[in-house]
Amino acid sequence: MSKFYTQDLFDKNNHDKLGIHVEKMPENLFSYLKDNINTKSFVPHNSSLAGNIKEEYNIYNLLTSELHNYLVRLTFKPVFEGALQEYQILTSDRGFVVNSLWVNYMKKYEFNPIHYHDGLFSWVIVVKIPYDYEKELELAPGKNANQNVTSCLSFHTTHVLGGIQSCHFALKKEHEGQIIFFPSRMRHSVYPFYTSDDYRITISGNIYLDPDRKA
Repeated sequence: MSKFYTQDLFDKNNHDKLGIHVEKMPENLFSYLKDNINTKSFVPHNSSLAGNIKEEYNIYNLLTSELHNYLVRLTFKPVFEGALQEYQILTSDRGFVVNSLWVNYMKKYEFNPIHYHDGLFSWVIVVKIPYDYEKELELAPGKNANQNVTSCLSFHTTHVLGGIQSCHFALKKEHEGQIIFFPSRMRHSVYPFYTSDDYRITISGNIYLDPDRKA
């Protein structure tokens, strides 16, 4: 088997090939979310999610008009033109609406299996990475495997021969504040980390079509 490589989350060439968008969130929006998720006084959201994670909370009440509009604007990035053209289901244009928002407090050994989301577009906002990635590589169970995917966010697609291929992005401290935005039906997973007792915190949600809102 060929040597395994993780992909650089900051490399735009990787985004374009995969059909996703990655950018640093506006500082005011990121700070607003980071400052307001820490109470954990939200309703548990586990029954609606695939994650094998104890602490997942619905934070839809934190959605402001500014945050909503920012997320919807991401759907018009050039990388998504092809995806949007695939949705030939309407006789007239309709607008997008953010219809869900949640936070994951992931502890070591917890994970998200391969899954997809409802809606048309989804995202992962990297709020907090508690570990040093180089230590993860050294101490993870997969240290000597041909694929050490510790702590990776991975996307799973098909190649030209119809087989499954995976693109693994190592999540590191320098990725805090980044948003990874992608078509909701794109299969993805998040692998566990092993070297910290603190939380890895991410925020996700979905965008739907609003039948009552004209584009």
